[in-house]
Amino acid sequence: MDQNNFCSFDIRIRSTFLIPILKAVLLQLFFLVLYTVLLWNFNHISATPLKSGGIIVFLVLQSLQSFWVIVIVMKWFFKYYEISQKEIVCNEGILFQKRRSYSLEKAESVSLNQSFLGKMFNFGTVIVELYMASSRYEVRLLRISNPRKYVSIIEQTLSQFGSSNGEVRDD
Repeated sequence: MDQNNFCSFDIRIRSTFLIPILKAVLLQLFFLVLYTVLLWNFNHISATPLKSGGIIVFLVLQSLQSFWVIVIVMKWFFKYYEISQKEIVCNEGILFQKRRSYSLEKAESVSLNQSFLGKMFNFGTVIVELYMASSRYEVRLLRISNPRKYVSIIEQTLSQFGSSNGEVRDD
């Protein structure tokens, strides 16, 4: 196989796991409040919530909550980025998978956006600017852990192509 056409993926990156955990906790709180309100209403209708359908409501809400937690984790698991010597590939989707590939030969700069929480928990969004056919595109690696490491790796790759215009922005 020709070494110039072969492109092996060196690095696979996922978003920080902090975001799905936060979503799951908020979902848990939502269902707790919803169940409390519904159970309170059942207690006012009947003296025994089990006879008036309280257990059924509980089981339905637990099933919905479990389903949404699984969806949150699966969406996180099936969305990832691959960085190689020649390209960045964005993969996402559970049932319908989408794969977008961006050549680093067209990249002009790389930057990092990191919020206050991102600095505290070491995650941020890496932005790679591409210029193709007089159009500007941005590839965003959203909420990845240890983003400065990946900015450095991409800058090293861009320096091979002669474009290394990196910056770090704190938003």
